[in-house]
Formats: sequence, C-alpha cells, structure tokens
Amino acid sequence: MESFGKYRIRWCPICTQGWIEIVKAIDTNELYVCCLECETEWESPKDALDLKVGTHDLYGMVTVPTFEEVCSKGWEKYISYK
Repeated sequence: MESFGKYRIRWCPICTQGWIEIVKAIDTNELYVCCLECETEWESPKDALDLKVGTHDLYGMVTVPTFEEVCSKGWEKYISYK
C-alpha cells in the first residue's frame, strides 16, 4: 500500500500540526481532503481554504488514491510538495 503524504495540499490552518491531503474513502471510493492529524475534512481542495466548512466523521477510513483518480477530479493542480 502506498503511504500518505503523496498528495499534500497545504499545511492545516485548523490544528497547525499536519498537512491537508487528498484521500479516498475506503467504503465509497469518494475523494476528499483531510488533515491526517486533526481529522478535519473538506469536500474538495478548494473548500480547504475556507475554515468555516471543515467537518469531522463524515467519511470513515481512508486510503491513498491513484494519481489517475486525483486527475479525474482535476485536483492535481492543488498538489504541493513544499
């Protein structure tokens, strides 16, 4: 299995302790973004810029999506390797 950290978006402004990353829900295969430290979730990378729309416990267990899955949503432009 691939390790997390591959699709980092930005440093989490909620907890300031981890990266917001593109992830995939295991049970639904839905892509979303999540801070793996504080577990705040957003529906898209664009939403992660809005501190008011973060949620918790909507998606469940996650895995790393493929690059093709990320590209199919048009989210590759949000990936940051800083």
